[in-house]
Amino acid sequence: MSYKDVDKRKTLNTLYAIDNYLGEEGYTKRFPIYFIGGSALILSEFQKSSKDIDFITDNNGYLALEGFIDELEKQKGIKIDMFKKGFLPNYRCEDCLLRSKKFLGLKHLEVYILDYIDIILTKGIAGREDDIEAIKSLKDRGIIATKEELIKRFNGVVPNRGKEEEINRRFKTFVKRYESL
Repeated sequence: MSYKDVDKRKTLNTLYAIDNYLGEEGYTKRFPIYFIGGSALILSEFQKSSKDIDFITDNNGYLALEGFIDELEKQKGIKIDMFKKGFLPNYRCEDCLLRSKKFLGLKHLEVYILDYIDIILTKGIAGREDDIEAIKSLKDRGIIATKEELIKRFNGVVPNRGKEEEINRRFKTFVKRYESL
């Protein structure tokens, strides 16, 4: 399936659709949603669009939204990646959630945005060229992480079993490259 790019309006509309769904399903508690990567940068107005919406939620939020996210993707024609409790592809970063900043409170959602240094860290670990460009853009706008801060935060990253070498290699490669961006 070919997906549309996502801008701030589409991201917010998707957020409101999720909140409405939770209300229609009778949920009364609020679930946390932590926007990461390009989605966090869009909501912070550091980036105009992204190829998808990426967020993390807790176990209960994940269970409540699991089937609905697939429906929403088809309905809106956008890619949505939902991750559970700090788990990202190949590693976990629960400390990143603790440093997130509150963005918005809705009836059924508490919405957070990953801290900018953690965005730099997670995009650096991913290492894709568009992620490196986003990091360079942040750096050009004065959002800079020191090597020491990146190392300190990376120490809170827990690679999945069998991915330790790969994640460590990606991080080391990124730190060397980051200084020259």
